[in-house]
Amino acid sequence: GSIIVSTWEKDEVHITAKNIDVDDVKDFSFKQNGKIVAVEFKGQDSENFNMEVSIPAYLILEISTGGGNVSLNDVGNILSISTGGGNILVGNVSDKVEISTGGGEIKVASALKNLEVSTGGGNISVGSIGGKAEISTGGGNISVGTVSSGIEISTGGGNINLDGANGSIEVSTGGGNISLKNVKGSVEASTGSGNVELELDPIAGSFSEISTGNGKITLFVSEK
Repeated sequence: GSIIVSTWEKDEVHITAKNIDVDDVKDFSFKQNGKIVAVEFKGQDSENFNMEVSIPAYLILEISTGGGNVSLNDVGNILSISTGGGNILVGNVSDKVEISTGGGEIKVASALKNLEVSTGGGNISVGSIGGKAEISTGGGNISVGTVSSGIEISTGGGNINLDGANGSIEVSTGGGNISLKNVKGSVEASTGSGNVELELDPIAGSFSEISTGNGKITLFVSEK
């Protein structure tokens, strides 16, 4: 099943639900409290369910589902998504982001503030992040654009790519290559087996540590 969310200019919320098994109707709920909109579906028998939600961009959106894909376009406020398993695709978010899935890929175009993303297994791709970030997967590749205020990245096994960051950077993978570019701050990077490439502009007094169980370490340090 899937949940598709879009924003519109109307000052109202509209939900269309299809193919929900009669036994699962009781497991669907929608609540609005002020600016917070909560959509929850925990049904077990509706394998082909489809839900389309249209909301004003200024609302805070909370989505919880037992399993299924979730797709959203741009969101103008805080976003929270939790699913037992499924892929999650999100556009640009103008506030903080919290996303978790028991297993599946996660893609976020950008987040203006802090971001927390985790999946039990699957690739993760995130564009620019305006605050701090925590990103983890039980197994899969992780690709991140730029981060403003530090980041923690971990994967049970997969490659890690970061295009730019400020602050404290902590990355680890059970096995895979690590590429960290345009980093200003300090770095702790480790891989069980793989190459590490780092472009570092260290802050005075900072400490960095890079390690690999089996691979090559390439370090580029900017000249002051």
